[in-house]
Amino acid sequence: MNRLVTLLSSSLICLPALAQLAQAEIVVNISKSQQQLAVTIDGTELYRWPVSTGRGGLDTPSGIFRPIRLERQWYSSKYDGSPMPYSIFFHRGYAVHGTYEKRNLGRAVSHGCVRLLPSHAATLFSLVRARGKDSTRIVVTDAPLPGAIAADHAEPRVEPKIEFKADPAPRPRTTHSRQPRIVQQPAVRPRFVERHSSGDFIARGDEAAVMRGRAAWLRSLDRQYGVAR
Repeated sequence: MNRLVTLLSSSLICLPALAQLAQAEIVVNISKSQQQLAVTIDGTELYRWPVSTGRGGLDTPSGIFRPIRLERQWYSSKYDGSPMPYSIFFHRGYAVHGTYEKRNLGRAVSHGCVRLLPSHAATLFSLVRARGKDSTRIVVTDAPLPGAIAADHAEPRVEPKIEFKADPAPRPRTTHSRQPRIVQQPAVRPRFVERHSSGDFIARGDEAAVMRGRAAWLRSLDRQYGVAR
C-alpha cells in the first residue's frame, strides 16, 4: 500500500508507474450534494477534488457506471463545440472531463457532465487508462462522500484569512462636573442705619422702620425745644 501511495503522490503520473497498479480497483465517487469527487484505489482514498455537476433541468444521472470510452481531446457536438479535455464517458453522452470554467467549480452549473480542473481530469484519465475501464467504477450519488482523504494527498487547504484588528482606542472618560446647586435664598430686605450729624442714633432696620424712627426723633426734638407742629 505504501508503494501505491508513493506512485500516486504527484498529479502527473507516468504510464510505467501506472502499469504497476494492475491489481488496484479504481472507484470514482461523485457527490452532487457536496459538488466533490473522490478517487479511491484499492480501498484508499487518494484524491478529492471540487467538481461541477448538472444544473437544474440538466441533472447528472445518479447510479453506478463503468467507463464506456476515453477521449484525450473531445469537443461537444451539442454545445457549440465546447472543449472537453480528458473525457471519460460513462453513460450515453455524459462524461467526466476537464473544464476551463474554473470559477464555477463547486457549483452545479454544467449541462449534465461532471467537470474537473484539467490537471485533475488528466490525473484521473491516466489512472483509468492504465487500469482499464473494467476495473473502474463511477458512482454518482446525492449522498456525501464517504470517509476522509489521506492527509498526504489532500488538495491544499486554503486557510481563511484572519485579520487581526487592533482594539479600538478606549473612549476618554468624561468627567461630568457637577453643576453648582443653586439654593434659592429668601429675599433679604435691605437694612438701614441712620444717625444724625450730631451723632444721635435715629433708627436701624428696613426703610419703613428708619422712617418711623426719624419721625419719632423729630417729635422728641419738638418736645425738647417746645416746637408745636
